[in-house]
Amino acid sequence: MPKIRSRLSILASCFLTSRFALFSILYSLFSILYSLFSIPTKTKKRKPNQRFAPLFSVIDALTMHQH
Repeated sequence: MPKIRSRLSILASCFLTSRFALFSILYSLFSILYSLFSIPTKTKKRKPNQRFAPLFSVIDALTMHQH
């Protein structure tokens, strides 16, 4: 049964790469939205970017690892 296993691994790798591509697209959209909304809300004390900084760094690491 090595053929089925190799086919499954190919499918899994394709799924993972598409997942990472989706992550990168979502991340770029998120950064664009944040840059748009951060201009009028600079007077606020708390920055929402600091809350999502770990998540963004993880997504960055995953997407940079793929390319």
